[in-house]
Amino acid sequence: MALSNLSYGFVFLSVLLFVGVTQAKAFHGEQIQQKATTMAPDNNDSIKEQAVYFSNGTGESFYGFLATLTVHNLSTAVVSGQTSKASFTILSYVDKPENEANEIEIGWTIDPATYGDTRPRFFTFSVGADGSGCTNLNCKNGFVVLNNSALVPGGVLENVTDITIKILKDVKGSGDWLLHYGHGDSLSQMGYFPKSMFNSLSDYAKNVRLGGTVEFNKDLRSPPMGSGILASDKPPSPQAASFSSVYYIGYYGDHFVIDQRASQVDCPSNYGLGFLNYDRFVYGGPGGCTP
Repeated sequence: MALSNLSYGFVFLSVLLFVGVTQAKAFHGEQIQQKATTMAPDNNDSIKEQAVYFSNGTGESFYGFLATLTVHNLSTAVVSGQTSKASFTILSYVDKPENEANEIEIGWTIDPATYGDTRPRFFTFSVGADGSGCTNLNCKNGFVVLNNSALVPGGVLENVTDITIKILKDVKGSGDWLLHYGHGDSLSQMGYFPKSMFNSLSDYAKNVRLGGTVEFNKDLRSPPMGSGILASDKPPSPQAASFSSVYYIGYYGDHFVIDQRASQVDCPSNYGLGFLNYDRFVYGGPGGCTP
């Protein structure tokens, strides 16, 4: 059952870095230029609300993660000073000191202040061995894009209703974390997170967090999450945003479900989180929460 304002000791990190880089439209070859800015929001003036599942850290190690996320264009419903995203994050915090708390987060986001528009975009965020956060391609020694990838971190998800994302450790080769994207079983490799970036994630992952997150300035109300439809199991909400085909990936490529988990739902009158039924759940809502 979803628990409001529950913390299980995970370090929830959200770092916004603003750098002008060239991006690619999703599943198209057209190049676009990301708007450059040097200003970052004051974290003291930012509120975060989540509707997420996370593993409780007592399960076995895993070597990859797979999920299909519905993608939604919220258009003018998200304004500057607000962000809305759906993502999953793999972590390895169990039995590790705080300075070895690595993570890789992948998903889609709407962030007008960063990108200059309200189109949904693919994004990555990672915390490596040096403890600093890296968004998209904004770090010298961060995520490496393959030259033939039609989609890169920060790229627009144009006319896309869902995206399948897989992160997989190359256990028999380089040890890097390989990132794939596409639809269903038709996936292409976008690039990789080098093993050398990490300490606790250099061998395996131990935890996962997945669902929706919004952030907003204190002088605003919270934006929509997911599709903007309040997620519910009773009655069912088929138009709500969803995660499906949610699986851990084992050392030999086998898939297994998240069987030990907890949940967190902030502002439950405005955001919902459906039951994780084997490999699928709905989440999100219209927003409108106040600080």
